[in-house]
Amino acid sequence: RDGSGESPARDTVRTLRRVGLVLMAGLGLVAVLVMVLETLGDPGSGGLVWVLAWVLVIVVLSGVLLRWPSRFAPALVVLAAVVVGLWVWFGAAPGTWMDFMDVRGPVLPMIALAVAVPAAALALRRLSTAGMTLVALGVAPALALVLIALGDGSGDRAVMVLFGGAVLAGAPVCLIAGILFLVASALDRRSGRAAGGA
Repeated sequence: RDGSGESPARDTVRTLRRVGLVLMAGLGLVAVLVMVLETLGDPGSGGLVWVLAWVLVIVVLSGVLLRWPSRFAPALVVLAAVVVGLWVWFGAAPGTWMDFMDVRGPVLPMIALAVAVPAAALALRRLSTAGMTLVALGVAPALALVLIALGDGSGDRAVMVLFGGAVLAGAPVCLIAGILFLVASALDRRSGRAAGGA
């Protein structure tokens, strides 16, 4: 322990959590900025309303998870499983999804981010759940890419859409933040056991 009575492990947990939160907050801000700029380029589409609604969903989900983590964390896990399923569906039927997103825009990446950002907020209350959720969301686009590669070879344009969507959805950032939260959770449990045995 240091002079303040805090163990080095607790300091590390706080640092890892903070880095993960900063990464995800940065991802959310960049995504909002990109979508607002795209919407301003097409002012007649009504897209700004959709962007504001999307931001509202993220804020509400984050607030609910912070206020009632025990009650709503399982619902977040279910939502994340649905998003993973959608990425798998994209990989299995890229043409269908491409036709849909050509008309509706990057719906799948937006849905993924609407779950990922609140999952990061949950790290303030449930590190392990937040970490596992973000790792799953980070790996899902790669799984879709594998499915496209194993397909009939007609998904070349889908691969490009997937890469763009994965970047927009921040899959690598989600993966890194999730791993940081899982490591922090493991350290937190270990330091708790050590304190209990002292």
